[in-house]
Formats: sequence, C-alpha cells, structure tokens
Amino acid sequence: MSAPRLGEQFLRERGRLLAGAGFEPDPGRLETTAGGFVFYHWARAEHLPRIFGVGGGLHAPLQVLATELTPDFAGFYGVQGLLAPQPRWLDNGPYFGGLGRLLLGAHVGDVLLRVEAPLAFRHLYVADFAQTLEWEHARRRGAPALGLGYDCRTGEESARAFTHSYVPAAAYQGGHVAPIVAALRPGPGIAVPRQLVTLAGVPNRRTLEA
Repeated sequence: MSAPRLGEQFLRERGRLLAGAGFEPDPGRLETTAGGFVFYHWARAEHLPRIFGVGGGLHAPLQVLATELTPDFAGFYGVQGLLAPQPRWLDNGPYFGGLGRLLLGAHVGDVLLRVEAPLAFRHLYVADFAQTLEWEHARRRGAPALGLGYDCRTGEESARAFTHSYVPAAAYQGGHVAPIVAALRPGPGIAVPRQLVTLAGVPNRRTLEA
C-alpha cells in the first residue's frame, strides 16, 4: 500500500495552509487600515483610462474554479493583487526561485495601484499561488518543488488545491507560501470599483522584469 500523498489534504479540505504541512510561509500580511484592507495591483498604463474613467475599476477577467468543496465560487470571476508591491516570494522565496516573477511578468504592467477595500467588501480572499507554482515548476523545470504528489501531467490537481486555498481576507493571519489577493464577483465585470483604487507610483521598469 502506497504512502498517502502530502498534497491530499489540500485536495480534500478547504482552507488548509502550506505552513501547517511544514513549509516556510511568506512573511507578508494583509495591510489593514481603520476602514479596510489594502492590497496592490500592477496595471498597464494603457488601461488606466478604463480603470479610472466613469464606471471604471479593476475588471475581473479570471473565472474561479468551483469544486465540490467550493460550490459558492460557481460563476465567480476575479482580479488578483499582491500583499505588497514586491513580495518576497516573487523573487526570493525558498522554493521556487524567480518562477513567480517569470509567470506574473507576462501579465502585469508597470504602474502600481493601491486598493483599499472596505471591511464590508464581500468577496476578498488571500490564496496560495504556490499551489499553481508547484505544477509550473514540474512542467518547466522537470520536478515539483514542494513534493506534494500532485499529478502534474495536466495541472488539474494543482488548480483544485489553489481554489481550496482561498481564505477570507479578514481571517488570513499568514501561512501561505506565495500569497496573492483575489477580489471576486459573480460573473464578469468590475470587481473593484474605481473609487477604491489610487495611483501608488511608477517604479523603475527593471523591478518588473523577470
């Protein structure tokens, strides 16, 4: 009888943290203010008129995977952000090296936006992108980095574990290896209205390059 896979707990349970399985978590925490939660989003300059125009905001382009453990995500879409402009895991995490930067580099812009979501924001989560990176590491570099035992031929198990890693923002106290913020909404559309978004700065372009 084969030994149980380490990753089985993340496929069968919702809200489990990689730190609970002995992995070193990222030190980042969700920034809070008296009025809510702060996170950061890198946007492309050409998208700023759409973001800050009338009726604008951050659009939710990514459909969230719903599983038997997350039926409440059915039909939901999201936009992702970071706990800090340049979190440690992006380049210097203990498991994936610069793979996070490589993957996100193709999807982020060079303008930093600051989002302050009120405490009443209904669908704000912190998820562990390490569950996705595990499959990408195996696919690109020939072996998984965490040894969770997922079937890495398709990435399906990694995607399920990622969905199961969503923790409500108000409940997140650390524990993810590569935490990202996800703002969700039912159906495609604006997940974060423009009133919650401000321009945080435009750093040196090289900070965004893989």
